[in-house]
Amino acid sequence: MSEIMFNAAHRRVRALLDSGTFMEIGGGAKSNPEDAPSDGVITGYGNINGVAVYVYCQDADAMNGTIGVTHAAKIQRVYELATKTGSPIVGMIDCAGMRLEEGNPVLNEFGKLYRAVGNASGVVPQISCIMGTCGGGMAIIPAMSDFVFMKNEGARFFVNSPDAVEDGADEKVASAEFASDYGVVDYIGTEEDILSKVRELVKMLPSNYEDDTSYSECTDDPNREIPGIEDYKADPHRIIYELADDHIYFERRPEYCKEIITAVAKLDGTTVGFLANRDITDDNDPSALFTPSGAYKAAYFIRFCDAFSIPLISLVNLPGFARTLESEKKIAKASARLLFKFGASTIPKVSVVTGDAYGSAFLTMCSRPAGVDFVYAWEGAHIGMLAGVEAAKVFAQREAAASVSILAQEYDDKYNSIESAEAAGLVDAVIPAEETRKYLIGALRQLFSKREVVPNRKHGSL
Repeated sequence: MSEIMFNAAHRRVRALLDSGTFMEIGGGAKSNPEDAPSDGVITGYGNINGVAVYVYCQDADAMNGTIGVTHAAKIQRVYELATKTGSPIVGMIDCAGMRLEEGNPVLNEFGKLYRAVGNASGVVPQISCIMGTCGGGMAIIPAMSDFVFMKNEGARFFVNSPDAVEDGADEKVASAEFASDYGVVDYIGTEEDILSKVRELVKMLPSNYEDDTSYSECTDDPNREIPGIEDYKADPHRIIYELADDHIYFERRPEYCKEIITAVAKLDGTTVGFLANRDITDDNDPSALFTPSGAYKAAYFIRFCDAFSIPLISLVNLPGFARTLESEKKIAKASARLLFKFGASTIPKVSVVTGDAYGSAFLTMCSRPAGVDFVYAWEGAHIGMLAGVEAAKVFAQREAAASVSILAQEYDDKYNSIESAEAAGLVDAVIPAEETRKYLIGALRQLFSKREVVPNRKHGSL
């Protein structure tokens, strides 16, 4: 590898890590004597804001960006060391696939790499940064990661090349936007933006599943009130922004299933996960409700939080399930999976009903029966079996002279009020919206020592 290309890979690593902390591993390893030094991938460890991490950085200009036996083995070793030491893994990917001239031994080594990535899942956070081409077998690695970043220009992500997908497929199939829309990529930006965001994220996350080094001294007032926050009930992005310490949060899969928002942030110095419904209901678009894909997105996020003991906060404004034929095919199974993940997780769970919460959708999303520890509701929220306007249509069929609007109001007042939800034990307290941050921090402090015993089993089948 020329000095210029060698420096290109090292510049990325040094820009990511704290100055002077990078220690390379296996710098002289290569499959054949004539191969480039490092076999086209820089591996080692260092610090990000004082947190120990393991890194690998591929260089597409070395050996045509291909992965040989030694290349794959070096990345595999990074995963094994990170798993042993409980340190996050950051991979910077830029390669053209497997090195064909090395034959089946590469396939064997790649299989070992997949297993190492799987073994690290839920043990340490895994972050993949797609800096160039990420195609073929290498595309599986980001898909197995917890967070994925991708350059907005010059990066490509695909399993099959666009030409092989179908005749006439263009490069947008391999674009960052395409991957983001379908739930693979969390953040798109320039290389500098990506490295900065990764540093911010590592500072926010636990280092591993049992040794939480992510707590930091909170400089934000835990009792800070947020006047007017109730005006943002249809915009949970703004609610999360207002609740988070210093207004900092990182959203996961932002372009995928926009009716569900998943994000990590700090609250009172502790890392928390936010799961929120975005009420984008449109009378002309009945699919803009709680969808099967949204339920799966929520379930995967709960599983991630539970793996790393990250408390979960749900912000609920949920009119109901999507009413489309496609949704009806999958919503029961998707909701079943989400309910199971809620109940099986042992992390602290707190819900805040900010708007409407009706029927089985409410039970699926955030309810006490589903396993949530505390449920709060804002004044003016509605909780019930069915929205008043929907119930009124049923009653109006029986009473032809009755006004739907009057029946709807009567039903809401009697059955969907916060008082009736409190009486049924669905809500622990009705809270002033502006004091939500204080209540959430108080609940999480109370749940700090939570211990929950689940039924003995190998694992659930959902």
